This record gives sequence, C-alpha cells and structure tokens, in this order.
Amino acid sequence: MTSGVYILGSLAKMVLSYLDKERIAAPKLRAELAKRGPFELVPIEDWWRWHDRVQEESFQPALGLHIGRCVQLHHLGLLGYLMGTCQTCGHALEAFQKFQPLIHNLNPSLVNIRGNYICITWDDRYGTSTLISNEVLASSFLTNLRTLTGLPDINFHKLSFPGPPPKHYEIYRTLWGCVVDFDAPSMSFELSVAYLLLPIPSYDENLKLILEKQAESLIEQHPRPDPFISELHELIIPAIKRGEVSADRLAGEIGMSLRSFYRALDKRGITFRDLLRTIRYQLAKQHLNNRRIELVDVASLLGYSDQSAFTRAFKSWHGATPRQYRLNSQGASEQANI
Repeated sequence: MTSGVYILGSLAKMVLSYLDKERIAAPKLRAELAKRGPFELVPIEDWWRWHDRVQEESFQPALGLHIGRCVQLHHLGLLGYLMGTCQTCGHALEAFQKFQPLIHNLNPSLVNIRGNYICITWDDRYGTSTLISNEVLASSFLTNLRTLTGLPDINFHKLSFPGPPPKHYEIYRTLWGCVVDFDAPSMSFELSVAYLLLPIPSYDENLKLILEKQAESLIEQHPRPDPFISELHELIIPAIKRGEVSADRLAGEIGMSLRSFYRALDKRGITFRDLLRTIRYQLAKQHLNNRRIELVDVASLLGYSDQSAFTRAFKSWHGATPRQYRLNSQGASEQANI
C-alpha cells in the first residue's frame, strides 16, 4: 500500500467512458467503478488495478492514450471547472500545477521554459507510477487543453516516459504524433511556449476567484504523501535488487529500532509484508513489460530464489502467471501492427 497516495473518485467515470466507447462489458469492473463517489479519494493501487483490468479486456497499444481521450472537464472535479474559468492556457496551467493534489498527489509537477518549449515534469520522489497511468495523465492533459481552447490540433512536441519501452514501441510516435522517448529519468512532456497565450473562451474572472477560494480550502483538507513511506520506497527498491530486504536492515538505515519501525507501520494500518508485496508487484510488471529481460531473470531481480516461487506470488497478486501477463501485454502491442 502506498500510504496517503490517492486519485479523485470522479476519474473512475473516465474509465467507464472508455469502456462504453469501446463496448467492453467487464461487468465486475463496471460495478466497482460505478460505486466510486466523485469526491472520494481512491487509493492509487486501485487506479493502477483498474488499468490492468481494462488491459485484459482491450488489445489497444498505448491504452492510456485512449482512456485519456475520454476525459471531460468534470472528471477533474473542482480543478476542471477552475481551469475552464481561466483567461489563457498559461493561467490554466498555473491552476493545474497549484491544485493538482485535488485530483492526485503521487508526484508534484515542475514547470520550466526551455527555449521555445515549456516542459512539465513529474518529480518521482514519492514513487513511480505505471506506464498506462502516465499515458492517461499525458493524454487527459492534452485532451483538456484542446477542449479548453477549442483547438483540436494542439499537440506535444515531445513526450518522455520513465521505464523501458514496450514491444513495438515505434508505433507510439504514430499514435501520439510527436517524439516519444522511454527510459527517461521522469515523466515529462514539452509543448510550444506559444500555447501559454492561447485564450480560453469560457473565461470568467468572478467565477475563477470563487473557485480558487474553494480549491484553496479543499486542498488543505487533503492528505499529503507520507514521507516515512516514501523513504521506505526509496530504500526497498534497491534492497530488492540486491537481495537484501529485511525489516531489521531497513529500520537501521532509517535510524529506528525494529520495534519502533513496526510500530510506525502499524500506526499507518499497513504491514511490512504488504508494503513489500506492493512494491514487488509494481516492479514485476515493469520488468515483465521489458522484453529484454527473461522471465527467470525477473524472478531473480525481485529477490526470489526460484521461478516457481515468483510465479505463485505473481499469480496471487494479478490472477495470471508472469508468462500469461507478458503474452497479454504483447498481444496488445502486436495489435498495433494489424
């Protein structure tokens, strides 16, 4: 469990819109998405799991791009309405950066001007997201920008994803219509700096001031990422790769006694075993999506002594074996060549 990290419940309706558009039945997933309240703060693990469930039903490459295209401003709750009252795209971007925790709080965004382009980067100090989730982030951002301006031809100049490229990643440039890089230090995208001056026809200064006050009040009530859990993530990932994961060792690296370490986890309602399992699951999916890593090596990278132990563990997490997971994601990529 990634303690304190959430997404806004109204984003479940975006996933439902994608299922409707593609006429995907998935009754159990639909029932789970439908019950999420628009103001509910949903654990980030559920968000990632929804994407995995959709991936099992859909064979579209760059799945997150297609999900993100289904976004509407109301899916972003108060932040979406606030962006619609801004005068220009530059002002909307300022509102997005300032009030992003209203829709998710995994990583803060950083904005920089680089020559003729504005670069938006997500600092990964609180943890890494999944490829599909990053695709949804980029696609929904671009879709909202087009909606706000009424200009359907707005596009990224460059899009960068952390993590290894998926199979047939060459198709990504065609699908996104821009330069797409993988193995980047962090999630980021670049747009023309000229976009900042584009006017938003729905601009309403009075309503903007009212919504800003509401957003400032609401954001103070939202939980922030837990620095203790974030530090554990940073220590556990390399420890897994070294095969040296133990509560005793981690407690020492943080400067806590083992008893205090367990007490800190218990206070947050999680166990060391559950935290380790969640991190291993996310790393497993990243490695399995990298076709350059053999299955037996994935098990070794995650600290398992043999392939069968890893297979049992992954099946308990995902409901499918590592081989089945890789074949399913490979099938989605190969559809791009059909």
